[in-house]
Amino acid sequence: MKTISLSGNLHAFKKRLSFGPGVRRKFYADLASILRTDSSMSPVQIRVAIEEFKKLPSAPKAALVEIGAGLGRGRDFSKAIENLTPESESMILHAAESTGDSRIMVRLLSTLAANMDESRKIRRAFLGALQQPAFLFLNIGVITVYISDSLLPKIFQAFKISQDRLFGAARISFDLFSFVHHFWLLIVLFPFPVIGVVWGSLRRDFPGRRFLDRLPPWSIYRMMMGTEFLLGLSAMLEAGIPVMQAFEQIRKQAPPYLRARIVPVMKIYRRTGKLGDAMEKSRTHFPSDEIIVRLSLREKYGDLGPALAEFARDWKEDGLPKIERQAQYLNYGAMTLAAVAIGFLGLGILQIVQQAMGGLGV
Repeated sequence: MKTISLSGNLHAFKKRLSFGPGVRRKFYADLASILRTDSSMSPVQIRVAIEEFKKLPSAPKAALVEIGAGLGRGRDFSKAIENLTPESESMILHAAESTGDSRIMVRLLSTLAANMDESRKIRRAFLGALQQPAFLFLNIGVITVYISDSLLPKIFQAFKISQDRLFGAARISFDLFSFVHHFWLLIVLFPFPVIGVVWGSLRRDFPGRRFLDRLPPWSIYRMMMGTEFLLGLSAMLEAGIPVMQAFEQIRKQAPPYLRARIVPVMKIYRRTGKLGDAMEKSRTHFPSDEIIVRLSLREKYGDLGPALAEFARDWKEDGLPKIERQAQYLNYGAMTLAAVAIGFLGLGILQIVQQAMGGLGV
């Protein structure tokens, strides 16, 4: 049986954190420069680049050692680096390796380095959109437990009342607070599995997912994956990879959510040869109807490669504000729910106090 080591997971997380977007941008750029002088694209040359990169004071030694060890075991570069990078980058690197052409690898490494800032901003916006709702959700549980365990007993002691004298909304509130008092650990821990389920559902495709794609955070994930898909496909076409080969490489490496949306597009594209038309006829609405219409318009008056490259450059500027806007909607919704929950708790306490004071003849 495979055991899960907490220290091992923390060490892996630390390595991934040290190999962040800024470090990867430098690494990809330096690796592209070294590979330009060698047409073999061999693991030896990549290990040479790693040794050179280690000389930098800011180099992530542990991450580079892992990449070098993977290459030493005969793994491809994309496989050796996959635990340290987002899926979209590993997908592009694997596509370059599958061609066996070092020139394509150099072009894609250069493209990854050039797009790193935009990709970092998009992923940061996505993660930032999830942080505040999760934080509010956790705080509501803690506040509820505090009121039930500390504040409510003091109120009853101060007014010297019995639960038998409560009725109506006050009695319902008391029963709720009593439940929380006895099962406080469940209330405190409850947000964690909920957050875990939501996080795990982002990568999955399941019945009802198309409806959820209209709502944050699933709509934000859809925009992020759509942007990375278009940027990755554009980079592969610019590097000289044929369209269907690029699609196939993306499909093999894609998470279930993305795979379920590009497979119908691939089938239609084989017949029509028009990406925008295929995205529209697939009825997946991925990444969005606006993107599909704009891409179809540009593709109508030019070849797919230049049209997609031009559109991808524009979308790098337009996509981030749209993701940030969706993040604002999610934050507003989370704050509204938090305010309603806190208001409900306050109203329950008020009802209890009013009946207690009434019982004292106040």
